[in-house]
Amino acid sequence: DLMELTFKDLSFEGLDHDAFKADLKENLAKMGTSEETLSQMQIRLRAGSVIAEILGASEVLTELRSKPVATELTVMGCGAVVTRGAEPLPKKKRVVKHQEQKTMGTPPEMPRTPPAEPEEVAP
Repeated sequence: DLMELTFKDLSFEGLDHDAFKADLKENLAKMGTSEETLSQMQIRLRAGSVIAEILGASEVLTELRSKPVATELTVMGCGAVVTRGAEPLPKKKRVVKHQEQKTMGTPPEMPRTPPAEPEEVAP
């Protein structure tokens, strides 16, 4: 899972990456992000102003999404814009295999009807 934050007023060139990441984590902690979540997430930086990709298990991103990141997070004096991953990814639908369908029985909306009696045909 991934959340992408863009810091439009910062320049990637000449940025102290370690200081940026430390400030990002410190400010997430001030917003109430748990120490466990902070330790489990990975941060990658890339150019385009400064873009921080926060990667982690779904539990990590779920906690981050519950925080006011888009409205309150600042790093090195610059506000964050959530440019990707603000909403959880849709859950994949479970595909029911043919064998499972047989063992599940008849769905309630499709009642079984007894087979029709054969009709006699006149000669």
